[in-house]
Amino acid sequence: MKKLVLLATLLGLAIPTAASAKTLEGRFGVGGEAGLTPGHGGLSLKYWAGNFGIQGLIGMQIATFDSTADGVADPDSITNLQLDLRALYNFARTEQTNLYVGGGVALGLIDADSFGIELLLGAEHFFSDWFSVSGIVGLPIALGVEVAPGIESTSASLGSVINWGGGFHFYF
Repeated sequence: MKKLVLLATLLGLAIPTAASAKTLEGRFGVGGEAGLTPGHGGLSLKYWAGNFGIQGLIGMQIATFDSTADGVADPDSITNLQLDLRALYNFARTEQTNLYVGGGVALGLIDADSFGIELLLGAEHFFSDWFSVSGIVGLPIALGVEVAPGIESTSASLGSVINWGGGFHFYF
């Protein structure tokens, strides 16, 4: 996923175009994003209606690990389907960059059941009328996270640091 984001960013930087003030009214974007909540990110869909936007993320994570029972290593795996839904608001615009705030929910399904709330601040820079890269910083609040099969954390957690992410979008 990181290689895809880097490749899309370099592609956008290589295209010489002059950007103008961005009107996002009725614009739909498809791209990729590494999300705020650890393990969340993937395919990103954005829709803008003026300064208000909605974003959905869907991704999948498959991890393997060794669990130890009676001193014997037992290979195991965990599959996590991630779904994020965010509401966004552009509060500052320049000719090429929009600054926005947002909030949303993050769900982990299948083996790693989790629920979280995301509060974020983001910037989206347009290299053309149809391509942008974005960066976000925010506070994910994890609630009831299953850290491994059968091992569950039921307390609310703010994490140890503020998280960040980034992505790209192609707009239609």
